[in-house]
Amino acid sequence: MRITQFLLAAGLLLFPAVERAHADSLVLFDGAQFELTGSWIVTAGTHLGETGTFIGGFTLGSLATATTWNVTGLVAGGIDTGLATFSLSPGFVFDATNDSLVGTGTSPTFLGGGGDTRQVVAHFLDSQTTNTFNNNDLTDPTNSRSGTFNYVVTAVPEPASLLLLGLGLGGLGGARRWRNG
Repeated sequence: MRITQFLLAAGLLLFPAVERAHADSLVLFDGAQFELTGSWIVTAGTHLGETGTFIGGFTLGSLATATTWNVTGLVAGGIDTGLATFSLSPGFVFDATNDSLVGTGTSPTFLGGGGDTRQVVAHFLDSQTTNTFNNNDLTDPTNSRSGTFNYVVTAVPEPASLLLLGLGLGGLGGARRWRNG
């Protein structure tokens, strides 16, 4: 019985530590996959006011600092193009202090001729279409866009949750064996 109480107490102590490691509005973890859909508008140049839709996504990697996550993959596209993969510059991160995706990347086929370096800044407020983004073309500013989007995070169990579940099941098995032994 004491083993079960110990494991329960350990689990309760670990739970707040795991929860504090994440942003208030999002549960973040290594390998989390975000799927994005939304609309854009051209914000400068000869195509000013032109609009369209986009789809995309990105994957979180490991923690870069206590509050930022490395981004290991980013794809984006729209009705006029399929999904295009971006080559991400170092420092492309998801910042958990303000739930934003920030960095620069290059894609040979994204929107128009492609090959331009683009700065991406996206703010994640909720899963509705009130989230905002800027996609600034650093090579050709007339090809910059901004817009709104909604998102879905693929649900994958966190390693800490699986560890707690395994410890709990192992403890219950050990307590049962100790009681019957």
